Amino acid sequence: MRTGAPHHPIVALAVPETDRTLNKTVFLTQLIMTFIMATVMSGVMSLFATGPSLEWLARWPLQIAIAWPIAFALTMVAWPASMAIANRVVGRPERKSSAEA
Repeated sequence: MRTGAPHHPIVALAVPETDRTLNKTVFLTQLIMTFIMATVMSGVMSLFATGPSLEWLARWPLQIAIAWPIAFALTMVAWPASMAIANRVVGRPERKSSAEA
């Protein structure tokens, strides 16, 4: 039997309600965090590259629209690896998947 939250934020129907709530929270957190990071980084990096101008300000929303989905997709892929590395660093054992349990 599997305990604890699933490793991936995509929710399966067989996952208990508490795990689904956690998965929704993780998913929403990834949406918000990637939006913040994409907004700040696209703005700062393009500001450094072009300098402050009306053209920079006009292009920034398009850069956010391009950067945000890329950042979100990357977090979906990188999340399990990041968690595994962080767990190793802090000495916390990794959870076994349901196939291994």
